[in-house]
Amino acid sequence: MLYAAVARPPAYGAKPTATTGELPERCPGLQGCTDRPGIAVCANTLEAAQKGRDALRVNCGQGSQPDLGNDLLEKSFIQHLSRKGVVAKNQGSIAKALSEASRKIEATYILPYLAHATMEPMNCTAHVRKNRCDVWIATQSQTGVLMTAERVTGLRPEQIHVHTTYLGGGFGRRSENDVAEEVLQASKATGKTGQSDLDEGRRYPE
Repeated sequence: MLYAAVARPPAYGAKPTATTGELPERCPGLQGCTDRPGIAVCANTLEAAQKGRDALRVNCGQGSQPDLGNDLLEKSFIQHLSRKGVVAKNQGSIAKALSEASRKIEATYILPYLAHATMEPMNCTAHVRKNRCDVWIATQSQTGVLMTAERVTGLRPEQIHVHTTYLGGGFGRRSENDVAEEVLQASKATGKTGQSDLDEGRRYPE
């Protein structure tokens, strides 16, 4: 089995355009790398894979939303506050109540953009062969994993086996299939069983 360490872009929809740097010669067990959908370096140990990934310098495009961040979201939310909303129930008069109030308090609360992260690392193990594919994954979307494996491998659904493991918390994040796709691509490219632990904070250098 090989371990995969993946470098990812800093913006939605961004894709690698060039890779510079060399895989370290002192990194034992390095087996190779694949560049879809991220830059995945595979090795016999997780440490070796991570060292190989960190040695690469990856350039990528702007992506579909390069300016997405706290400033843009706050501006968008504040603009929405000035628009007329949908009235679910109308009872009494707010204007009258405010005009008669002896004390008025006004406050604005703004929260930062937070990651909707799982309690444990996003991880997956896959083994792609000529006539069979096995995927071990903690997922909230078994059908999605099956369809992803079908697209990546070209195998028929009956040749794909999704083994659902326990998960420490999904919160909707594990309904996405990006981790499964990365590991399936890595296993297909190397011809080996691949395992990946998703480092949510690791991205290409900006």
